[in-house]
Amino acid sequence: MMTHSMLCFVGWVLVFVPAMAAGEAAEKAQRICTENNGCFSFEMLKVWKCFIQDKGFDIKHLWNGMDDCCAVKSTEDFSMQEMVDKEWRGFIACGANGILGFDQWGPGPSLFQEERPTPLVSEQDIPLFPNLPANATKMLICEPCNSASGMVHFRSVVDCCKCKMRNGNSAIQSEAVAALTTTLSMQAAGSFFLHAGGGDLGFRVDTHPQDLFFLLTLQSILQDFACDPVLHDVSERPANLSGIEAARAAGLICINDPLEMWDVELFNLDAPR
Repeated sequence: MMTHSMLCFVGWVLVFVPAMAAGEAAEKAQRICTENNGCFSFEMLKVWKCFIQDKGFDIKHLWNGMDDCCAVKSTEDFSMQEMVDKEWRGFIACGANGILGFDQWGPGPSLFQEERPTPLVSEQDIPLFPNLPANATKMLICEPCNSASGMVHFRSVVDCCKCKMRNGNSAIQSEAVAALTTTLSMQAAGSFFLHAGGGDLGFRVDTHPQDLFFLLTLQSILQDFACDPVLHDVSERPANLSGIEAARAAGLICINDPLEMWDVELFNLDAPR
């Protein structure tokens, strides 16, 4: 049986070859976020810049790369930009309220290694973030450094979108690339969430995209081989969903379902852990 650690190793076997990105799904993403200052995701990039204290960090360059990727990899009924935006909205609502009746935010029976509670936004700076709720100042980030580091996954989203992945001489199908960028986007927000507040939900939204990413990578490597559930699904029985289907299903949970259902529904997705 292939372990999570083995999947992690396999996940980086793919070689990235630059290629032109193309697509006609831009309108959906643009309807979700029409301007840089009209989206939670852009506001969180601004927060990220404050956390890392890098005045030279070009937010708009990264934002434009993310926006282009979301436009190309989204479909008529699934928007990556909407998924990430819904994640941020849910997380901030959870963190600002401290607890939503189903989970705890902040210090508790956690594994925090960097216990340094810091407000997401200070009272003084909240006017600089017009699209964040006023109570965002009450959201304590327990591990500010680890939280900020998780958002580096957004750089991976952009790089993944700009590349055509190959496994030897066999090109990885475009649907798999889209699914990989979906899991990386979820991971960026999810990792921030886990290190910011901990809790069961934080753990789920951080680790589940990891599992999906490595499953997708494994299945892409094995795409030219006859299907064997032990190899392709890391299971003795065939999974109900492929990695591509599971990534899409996870994204739709974030878009369509209430925050308090995410933990259970992500756990119940038929994917290896």
